[in-house]
Amino acid sequence: MVVGGDRTGFPGPYALLAGLPVVDGALPMRFALAVLPLAATLLVLAVDRALGLPGRARRLVPAVVGVALLPIFPAPLPTAERPALPEFVTGGHWRQCVRPGGVLVPVPLATPKEPWPMRWATGADAAFGMPEGFFIGPYGRNGTAAMGTWKRPTSALLTEVAKQGGRPVVGDEERRQAAQDADRWGASCFALAVDTPHAEDLRATLDQLYGPSTRIADAWVWRP
Repeated sequence: MVVGGDRTGFPGPYALLAGLPVVDGALPMRFALAVLPLAATLLVLAVDRALGLPGRARRLVPAVVGVALLPIFPAPLPTAERPALPEFVTGGHWRQCVRPGGVLVPVPLATPKEPWPMRWATGADAAFGMPEGFFIGPYGRNGTAAMGTWKRPTSALLTEVAKQGGRPVVGDEERRQAAQDADRWGASCFALAVDTPHAEDLRATLDQLYGPSTRIADAWVWRP
């Protein structure tokens, strides 16, 4: 149970359902969607019943319902511009890096909280795969559903550079691990858009891991 943004340690009603099959793999907040049609039905029945009553109730109940619904009256939704996809993707230059059906590793890799690199695959009509990212799979305790997957060491290293910048020390152990991770992912190439935050630090790190990069359109690429 969460009170005021803090976890109290006390279980809520969902604890009674948490271990059940199917329910265990669902997102709890989506159960709230079932409440909406039920609440709407109750409000319609209340108004319909009130309209058949004599006196003030006939006017008061619909008025109260109307006031209660004002906060959810349709209003413009806040929007924000999405960053444009690199020409490396939109112009089809990715084909110089990975064959259709292969695996391209965007740098930094996508995560459940930062899934935006997955737009690269969308922009290419899902013509290539990419590791990690946002999905629900059996990566929790005892095979239970969890969001995302664990990071490979190379992914964790690149994520740290992408967040904070800097150029970590890369030795033989890091290069060996990078080769293993690329093989585990089945990666054909790594790609870094030139306008990525801390791009120069990421490029320097990847040069140490996989050798000199090649510029293709507005991205740097490495072939492990």
